[in-house]
Amino acid sequence: RAAPHANATRVLWQLSVDNADNQLAVAREGGLPPLVALLSSAEEATQECAAGALATLCHECPDNQMGLAKAGAVPPLVALLGADSDEAQAHAQAALRRVVARPAARLRRVGRRRAIGVRHRPRRRRSRRRCRLRRSARILGLL
Repeated sequence: RAAPHANATRVLWQLSVDNADNQLAVAREGGLPPLVALLSSAEEATQECAAGALATLCHECPDNQMGLAKAGAVPPLVALLGADSDEAQAHAQAALRRVVARPAARLRRVGRRRAIGVRHRPRRRRSRRRCRLRRSARILGLL
């Protein structure tokens, strides 16, 4: 008989498959931190279901990908890569892949430079005249 936590995580997993509204609803209602906590459960079935649910919740959902990273999901998922269960390992790999997937899309949502802690230096705009002068100078240098 499966543990109650495994059944609950399995239901969340099934509800979030190919359903962006449910994926966001689970995160909005605070479902990510408890799922992350279940990754460290003593029961193998609960670990598998939690990793599978997290992988599905962050599939093509940048908000949940950021939420998982903020909830501290990466260390328990990395630890789960050494689990005895092949399924738990596969789900942990999928979740990790999706958390780090498409970093540019995630950074755009939070502010590209601010998200990685780099000061933004605005790009200098060149006037058309200045560009033409530089191009002419390069051409003259080739003659």
